[in-house]
Amino acid sequence: MRPAYALDYVTGHSDISNFKKVYEDAALRMQFLSFLKNVYSIYPPEEFHKMISEIVASERSDEKIYLAIQKRLPELKSILSPVTRELPALRNQKAEMKKQLARLLKGTKAVNGYMEIGTTGRYVHGVDNATDIKGKNTFCTRKGLSFFR
Repeated sequence: MRPAYALDYVTGHSDISNFKKVYEDAALRMQFLSFLKNVYSIYPPEEFHKMISEIVASERSDEKIYLAIQKRLPELKSILSPVTRELPALRNQKAEMKKQLARLLKGTKAVNGYMEIGTTGRYVHGVDNATDIKGKNTFCTRKGLSFFR
């Protein structure tokens, strides 16, 4: 028998929902709340956590849980969220990526090119502050470049 993987439930290969696994275990649920507070702070963490709990209680599959969360996210977003939550979260992400990159490069002064996968170039300036990028910047995404990187 092969081991279960995270996406097995979504693809129909397992009856284990990742969200249910986390939210039905008190210790994992509190660890996830800590993640929402300290890492994924785009939405008010306590409210987001409560919303996810409600959805997990009423939906069975990760796919339906994801879709329900996506549908209800506007409930958590205020008109000031881009300034009060999203920009500070992005600034923190960039700082963390810069720190991790510096640790990874271990004193390397320059790199030959830079590639970002899945974003529109929002991290390139933070990376450029960590090391000198010689060569081409490449952004691999389905979206076009955005004004705010």
